[in-house]
Amino acid sequence: MIQDNPQQAGDAYCAGIVDADGCITRSSGNVRVQVTSVDRILCDYFVTRYGGSVYQYQGHNNAGRTIYTWQVSGRTARKVLESIEPYLLLKRNKAFWAIRSLDALPKDRELLLRNLVANVDPSAAAETK
Repeated sequence: MIQDNPQQAGDAYCAGIVDADGCITRSSGNVRVQVTSVDRILCDYFVTRYGGSVYQYQGHNNAGRTIYTWQVSGRTARKVLESIEPYLLLKRNKAFWAIRSLDALPKDRELLLRNLVANVDPSAAAETK
């Protein structure tokens, strides 16, 4: 059971945060995972678990509150996605394509990244081959 394994419980918790307040994107042909929050503690938790960096800026909404963004890319993003993918609900397809794009040869990477952006269901993509 997940509650008996602190590592799995932490990954499941982080998956919920990424599903709700995060994004999985491509940038310059690479994969990036981000979580944005008005609570620095949440972003610091992600740094402690997975590494990465936290950036802060003044928000234009939320009454000008400081907004924090945790971010990882490349190999670190891959490790994060592999850890949380089993627990993602909304962004599981994006995680699937992001991981595959990091494995792909350069000639195949663009198609995989397009699937990531389009949020294509992996099972539907397999049926069209």
